[in-house]
Amino acid sequence: MDRSSSQPPAHEAPPTGWTRKVRLGYWNKRGDHLTSNSYVVYAPPNRAYPPELRDYPDERRGYQDHRGVFVPVGDHEELPASLPQRGRPPAQPYDSFVVYKYI
Repeated sequence: MDRSSSQPPAHEAPPTGWTRKVRLGYWNKRGDHLTSNSYVVYAPPNRAYPPELRDYPDERRGYQDHRGVFVPVGDHEELPASLPQRGRPPAQPYDSFVVYKYI
């Protein structure tokens, strides 16, 4: 398994009658995402502290998923594929990880 990348979740179309949308996966209040293989994708400064994550854990405490499951902060490396390389944009930009679940 290539640990330098992480497959973002698939986007789903909003179903009829949804009342709320939540981010899929593990996030903190700042907007940092913890991938399924324990890498961190940091929120760019212009996307930090989105209102939809205001009730999530502080970045010094950990991450929470859309079901409320908490993962304490640990020593996680930044996902290499989420970083620009040689003047080119990242292979997996931040926005590719922002996927919603409609409830």
